Amino acid sequence: MDVVYNNLIKDEQYQNIAFIKVDANNRANQEFVNYYQIRFVPTLYTYNAEGERVWEYVGPIDEDTFRTKLDEILN
Repeated sequence: MDVVYNNLIKDEQYQNIAFIKVDANNRANQEFVNYYQIRFVPTLYTYNAEGERVWEYVGPIDEDTFRTKLDEILN
């Protein structure tokens, strides 16, 4: 997942997207994990500009699939 994440944040096409990576195993992030009800790692949540969750994915994801979904959301 780290490779996918690193490739996406470098891609100019996605410069208007804020990617936030949270270590769910770090006790300092426990409040965040509880608030968003993260039960499995990795968990991806995608929100639009209005703060509405528009997509959710649980489990590993390959870069092409993630890019395809981001492109659908952006268009």
